[in-house]
Amino acid sequence: MKYWITTDTHFGHENNENSTFDNMKSGNDEVKHINAPIYHIENNPKVGRAIALQKWIGIIDSVNTKENVFTAKLINKTNEGYDEFAEIDFDEITQEDIDLVEIGAVFYWTIGYHHNYSGQRTRISQIRLRRLPKWDDDKIKTVNDNAKKLADIIGWK
Repeated sequence: MKYWITTDTHFGHENNENSTFDNMKSGNDEVKHINAPIYHIENNPKVGRAIALQKWIGIIDSVNTKENVFTAKLINKTNEGYDEFAEIDFDEITQEDIDLVEIGAVFYWTIGYHHNYSGQRTRISQIRLRRLPKWDDDKIKTVNDNAKKLADIIGWK
């Protein structure tokens, strides 16, 4: 936050001898114009920002609950190239996401820097598991029945 002080006496009007503010009287007392400081506040709040250095989309291949790790295939989203494989500890996953760790689950992994509002730079590694609605047997049967009806209407066999 920046500020500066000025002794501006004009306030958008002419400062002259006949000014109403300079010559006001109240009873026997004369009211005099006093130059008071005016504070101009410039508010430029800094906000946090993140810079991604590397991004992957991961697909969980196996889960080892005894050792609290899982392995995943990583698809590089930053640079085109080969897929990678990684073993990731459960400690890298937030408590809210730990129940979503299962074979076939998709997650997003970002490594980069976070700059907070005061300029402090921190290295981050963030894993977010994708949340999709669960399909139960009834929903799957309904979708299959609708697809079959549509195929009959179109004439596909």
